[in-house]
Parts: sequence; C-alpha cells; structure tokens
Amino acid sequence: MTATERSRTGLPHEPGESAMKASVTTLEAVESFAPERIVPIGQLADRLGLRRTELRLFERVHGLKEIRFDPDLDLFDVVLPAARRITANPLVRARLTYAVYAHTTQAVAPAHIDPAQEIKGRLGLSGAEAFALSRQNCASGIAAGDTVAELLRAEASGEPALVCRATGTAVVPPAAARRSATPTRILAGTSPSRV
Repeated sequence: MTATERSRTGLPHEPGESAMKASVTTLEAVESFAPERIVPIGQLADRLGLRRTELRLFERVHGLKEIRFDPDLDLFDVVLPAARRITANPLVRARLTYAVYAHTTQAVAPAHIDPAQEIKGRLGLSGAEAFALSRQNCASGIAAGDTVAELLRAEASGEPALVCRATGTAVVPPAAARRSATPTRILAGTSPSRV
C-alpha cells in the first residue's frame, strides 16, 4: 500500500516514512457576551423592516423567536466585554500579533469608523495589526481563524503568537438587516490562537 493510499484510509505511516509536519492552531481561551435582555423578534420587526413573511422565516426556519437585544448597547458594547476579559492579562496582551474583527454583515459602523482599529485602540493593543473580515456570513469567525493561522504560519518566527479574534454584530439598520441572513445575531466571542 502506498503512502497516499494509507493517508486516505487513515492508516499510520510505515516505519521510516516521514510524516508531514504542520503547525497547529489552538484556542487558548474563549469568552462570550450577550445582552441580558431577551426580546421576541416580532417586537423588532418594524425596526428591522421585516415583512410578515420574513418574520415567519426567522421564527420558523431559523428558530429565532427571541433574541438577546439591548437598544442601549452599540457595536463596541457588544464586542468588547469578551475581548477585555481575554486581554486583561498584560502578558497575553503583549504577545498579541493580530486583532481581527470578524462580522457577519457588511454595514456594522458608519463609513468613517474602522471597527477593527477601534477595537484594537480600545483594548490597548498598540503592537498588534488590526483588520476586519466579513462577507462570510455566520462562518466569519471560522474564516478569521483560518486567515490568521495562515498569516502566523507564514511569519514562522518560532515563537508562539497570539491572536485576538473578536466576532459580533449588533442589530443593524433595516437596509443592511434585509441583506443579512441573520440580522439579529448579537454575540461576541474572542479567542487567542496559538501557532
């Protein structure tokens, strides 16, 4: 049996064969935040510009009968609490290489505000590079993890590096909400990844 055939079947390598080495990205910490208030999505239908058929779609198909929502919280109030818990340790903060903001909808802030830079600044991550990743819908957080893992592998400094990955979206304006598959997703999670 060839090495290729063995790898397809999951069998280990023959003695003396070299296995391909790859660095592994792991999550060292995960935090989350969701507003305390629980609101039936029907109460937000007018605010989100949802028609009755769209509301039924969210309730029956997506299972979004109620969501955690606080109209007094802005985007940064939703994203930063989890990120602050992770970056509270100065030793962790000093090792952060990237601050990545992954969001599900395109329009999350006014055009003159760069959310990734704002998050980086509010967390005091002056030594980290900041960027945002979007247009991946609910998989944005996973895509961000893959992206930074590849960036860290390319750097290959030999030293373990950390990445602060923040995800979250506040309820967005009606025009953007209608374009989004899940306009009411209000979760934030941040996870340093080590290579």
